[in-house]
Amino acid sequence: MVFIKNIKFSRKAALVQIGSIMVLMAIVVFAFCVRMNTFWLPHWKGDQSHYISLAMKLDKLGFEHYSLRGVRLGSIDIDPEGKLQLVYPYLMDDVTKPGELIQAMKAVGIRYYDQQFFHKPPAFPYALMFSHRLFAHANQPYCVVLTNTGEFLSKGKIKAFFEGQFYAAIVPLFFSVGVVVCTFFLGAVLFSRRIGLYAAFLMAINPIAIMTAQKLWADDMLTFFTVLSLLLFIVAFKKGRQRIAQCVLLVLAGICCGVAVLVKQSAGFALVVVFLFSVIAHEKKIWNIKALPRVIANKYVVLFFVAALLVSGFWFIKMYRVAGDPLWIPKNDDVLKTDASGWFRALERRPASWILYLVGGCSLSPLFVFAFGSLHLFFCNVFRALKKKEYEYRFIFTWLVILILYFFMVGIKTKEHRYMLPAYPFVAVLASYGLVRVTDLLKKCGRFLGNRIVAEAIIVLLFAASAWWSVPLGIQTGIKNEILLRVPF
Repeated sequence: MVFIKNIKFSRKAALVQIGSIMVLMAIVVFAFCVRMNTFWLPHWKGDQSHYISLAMKLDKLGFEHYSLRGVRLGSIDIDPEGKLQLVYPYLMDDVTKPGELIQAMKAVGIRYYDQQFFHKPPAFPYALMFSHRLFAHANQPYCVVLTNTGEFLSKGKIKAFFEGQFYAAIVPLFFSVGVVVCTFFLGAVLFSRRIGLYAAFLMAINPIAIMTAQKLWADDMLTFFTVLSLLLFIVAFKKGRQRIAQCVLLVLAGICCGVAVLVKQSAGFALVVVFLFSVIAHEKKIWNIKALPRVIANKYVVLFFVAALLVSGFWFIKMYRVAGDPLWIPKNDDVLKTDASGWFRALERRPASWILYLVGGCSLSPLFVFAFGSLHLFFCNVFRALKKKEYEYRFIFTWLVILILYFFMVGIKTKEHRYMLPAYPFVAVLASYGLVRVTDLLKKCGRFLGNRIVAEAIIVLLFAASAWWSVPLGIQTGIKNEILLRVPF
């Protein structure tokens, strides 16, 4: 009899798991569909031209010539009427000279890109380079669309597009969809599959994620490897006494963090998260002087840090040799006066960073407000952990990720929503937890609202309303060739 009950339970569990996978696949397909405009949108504006040029130089000359110098620009008119134009970078005879790309930036008052070595790590340009080798023809230049091709494609000339920029557009789109999948597993590992599915959908409709997926930016790749790194770390933490599995997972987590740092140095915030979380969650009292070295240099920190540094250390050594500072960033102090494009003045007119990220993030994704319902749990559990009482690690971990990146971005005074993207999967998980709590409360509000179907219908309506608001905001940035989300600022 017990055996029969176990079989029934196993079948039910299997059906639930299959259902979860099917729903996740539907969310992934939806996420792809709302991002697929990237295939025929322009991809040359701003940083996009830099990444394409860097990928071309890495392909032709290797890492030693990793800069924007020596780049000329060519174009191809595919449509006789000039409605579809491709632009591509190619090498000058003397690659030490500024070239047309740098001269074009200098013409609008932006001078700090004329450097012998580019200041941003090379992982994303390398991803574009490998994608070009995989999807493009052998002699095809690193071309991207300069003008919106929607009307052109409507005439059935899709082949021309696929010969143009598919190799480039697929890279951020791939990582953006990957972030949706990672968010599901993050929610499932920390809480439940239900919360994981909710969180994955919130990231699928997040307008910031949709916007970045429609640009040749490094943010999606950065977010993917950062979230994957922290996901592997928390799985290792949960392994408890399974030491071999725990060590392997910590090393893999560190490797992913190292790759993320090679995408953008801002991924270093994950190292701070791991360090603080490991100290707070350590079994020794952190104010015990004798135990302090073991608390600080525990296995979570050491394995994670060593693996990350082994992967990314060469970049900082190179920057030290080139500029004398491993964290060197070029400056153009008078850029507000010299910028003829108006870009830097537009950023300066935006509200302070702490307002932009706090208010702007929730305005773009309204359901994110449900995440704040658990903020008090962060402080309560940190206090209990430091007192070595029973605590809930999940809220400590997730809020550490969000708060550390938030204060880091506020500290350096960035004013673009996309820089908070690595924290949004964690916000989505906490918001989903808040939504589940709402359904639990509804069940206590009488027979009608307490009905499970009614409660779930309310959640579905909230998701539908949020998607109706958020998705067009993200899509329109691509269609209008804009690089800022201006809601509400």
